[in-house]
Amino acid sequence: MNEKWIKIKDIVLQVLAVGFVLFIVFYPSSKNQSASVLQAVIQPPNELWEPVQNVPDDIYFYYPLAVGNSWEYKGWEKMWEGDGSSGEEIIKPYNHMITIKSIKKNKDNIFEIEKETCNGNNNQNNPGSCSLGRFYLVNKDVCYSRDCQELALSFPLPEDAALIDESYKDRMAIVDDRRYVNFIHKKQKNIVLGKEIDNCFLIEYKTLPDESIDTFCYGIGFVSSLYKHHGSLDDIEDKLIKINFVE
Repeated sequence: MNEKWIKIKDIVLQVLAVGFVLFIVFYPSSKNQSASVLQAVIQPPNELWEPVQNVPDDIYFYYPLAVGNSWEYKGWEKMWEGDGSSGEEIIKPYNHMITIKSIKKNKDNIFEIEKETCNGNNNQNNPGSCSLGRFYLVNKDVCYSRDCQELALSFPLPEDAALIDESYKDRMAIVDDRRYVNFIHKKQKNIVLGKEIDNCFLIEYKTLPDESIDTFCYGIGFVSSLYKHHGSLDDIEDKLIKINFVE
């Protein structure tokens, strides 16, 4: 090998060495930059939500959802305390309040409602604590999530019928047993806070081990709740004792 090729070889090796160093130094930043660009392409910009004070009037007529509105409940829980035959049946009173903390909507007119549930200090479950939850209004459906796979309510409420949602459709393909679905009973009258209310509905939800029955009245909301567990003594019942609606 002559001297010329030796010099060329040395130059090539030097260039490769410099290139390798530059690659090591600048690769992390270029990688992060590429990842950021890719992330921006895959993930859309943050969705815009507009804060509002209440849901549309046609829904408010059925369910008065407005920022600051609250419902106070008082109830009891019947349970078995102790082991086996040495235990005893006890009844524990409790109270809780539900308050609408915020309402916002997006460009598709989907409403996100944030509620705060505060338990009284005599409630054995989370004594004296508050927790936040969200549900959604999509057209005239009140849903547990934005995609409305499961319906909580649908206005006007159907009588003697189940709220058929995407979740229950899958079950109906196997068996239509009215389990794991909100079933709306026929309209009835109810005495609520000393007044007779015409448009009230029992909403029943059954599973294999338990069931719950809520009473919903137009213009007020949920006025009572009953829960029973068929495998153990764990019954809960509460009733509305006060409403605080923002004028």
